[in-house]
Amino acid sequence: MVMTDALGTAGLQRGLLSDQIYALIKAMIKDSTLAPGEQLVESQLARQMQVSQAPVRDALKRLAHEGLVSHVRHQGNFVASYSAEEAAQAKVARVELEGLAGPGSPAARSTPPAAKSSPDSSRRCTRRPRLRISPGSASSTSRSIAR
Repeated sequence: MVMTDALGTAGLQRGLLSDQIYALIKAMIKDSTLAPGEQLVESQLARQMQVSQAPVRDALKRLAHEGLVSHVRHQGNFVASYSAEEAAQAKVARVELEGLAGPGSPAARSTPPAAKSSPDSSRRCTRRPRLRISPGSASSTSRSIAR
């Protein structure tokens, strides 16, 4: 099976086991080692990775939360598959969100110069005031703003 070859070359490091398994399965989905619609059986993955099922289950739950894996009740977990329209919508949403992220975001670095001179780009972040507990008060609820 293809998964054995991919798993055999990847070694697990120190740290949370479920995080490593999550990263490994996510990478396998991204590079199409695990095809859309393919069933992900916890016991098989655990056996191939030589770990218990608990960290595999945790990793699959995280991937399902992100939308990379779909869980079908009484059937199991499957690699999510998306239509071309869904992928196009996700790309548009991502570009918009990255544009809102600000000047340090990847979208801002790839934005054409004409788009950077929009009126919204002239807004700057202002320094937030810090909260300080008043020295004369024993209660933590009385605070004054330090400027």
